[in-house]
Amino acid sequence: MLFEVTELKSSLVEQNAAAAKALEQQSHAMDERVSFFRLESRPKGAGARTKKEVAKHEQAGRVQAALATAMGDDPEWDGPEAIAAVG
Repeated sequence: MLFEVTELKSSLVEQNAAAAKALEQQSHAMDERVSFFRLESRPKGAGARTKKEVAKHEQAGRVQAALATAMGDDPEWDGPEAIAAVG
């Protein structure tokens, strides 16, 4: 029973990491597709991201994926309540 739960959790973590990577790739593709749009004047605080902000966001995505993978290696990370909720 414990082995099956551990396998299930590991699979879910791998799926989460794969989804995070896919979303990151889709984000890059979307950035490329809309990069040719330019505003003549951009009001302050209009929501446009600087390269530094984009880099920070990408780093957060990589950290999240690495954390999800690492948490999958620890069978105690989410406690018995989460196991009961899954199965």
